[in-house]
Amino acid sequence: MRVTTYADPAAFAAVAVPRLMRDEAANCLPLGIIDTLLNDPRRYPTFHLMTVDEGPELQGVAWMTPPHPLGLSAMPSAAVVALLQYALTLREGVPSVLGPKPVVDEFKALWLSRTGCSRHSTREQRIYRLDQVAPAPPVPGELRVSTEEDLDWLTEWSHAFVTDCGLSDSPEAVRVAVLASVRAGNRVFWASEGLPVSMAGYGGRTPSGVRINWVYTPPEQRRQGYASALVAALSQKLLFEGRRFCFLYTDLANPTSNSIYQRIGYKPACDCAHHTFGS
Repeated sequence: MRVTTYADPAAFAAVAVPRLMRDEAANCLPLGIIDTLLNDPRRYPTFHLMTVDEGPELQGVAWMTPPHPLGLSAMPSAAVVALLQYALTLREGVPSVLGPKPVVDEFKALWLSRTGCSRHSTREQRIYRLDQVAPAPPVPGELRVSTEEDLDWLTEWSHAFVTDCGLSDSPEAVRVAVLASVRAGNRVFWASEGLPVSMAGYGGRTPSGVRINWVYTPPEQRRQGYASALVAALSQKLLFEGRRFCFLYTDLANPTSNSIYQRIGYKPACDCAHHTFGS
């Protein structure tokens, strides 16, 4: 197995995208990262882009945009071993790894064995795909697109989202992400009686879809259907604008979110995992 690295995202895209498009839903994250690298290069000033091949056959795709995790596509065991050897040489190390569960489970076991790392945590996740929004009971309020006047509370809620999800994004990274998404028109909220009660975002465009993210409702507003209404309305908006699919990630430890998304019309596409390594 041979690992090839790419300094040019366009060259990486030319090789990786045809392979990733075999399952657009399962690969919505790397496809979205490739889109960002090509169209908003300032977003990820540092990146590692890799493919694994054996002769003429591409076996797998991997990527890392520090400080974010090493991501892996579906690939055979021999390709996982080859990528592990390369990952061990990275100056930044590998703080975590995510991807299809069998692949990252195998990488985790090899990483712990080779590095002697004794601490790790795991988040079991699922990727969903929506083709058509299912009718839902009406909820008072409406979808609104955020503006820079909303930055303070959006940033506060985004910090709470990061904490709830156990993510490692720094406060500065969260602030920058919120500002960028608002300026791009990609952060929305549900307004009830004129007040924001739930938020969501979207990004990571794929050739025919887009990924919904940053879904958060503050505790005092939960269990009133606001997040369901917001994600349904946002999904419908994105489909009307020409996307064939909407995608999203869920934490399998949260049965509530998994159930509400399925009621909206989201269908399971792929189970994955995110393993974080301690020192």
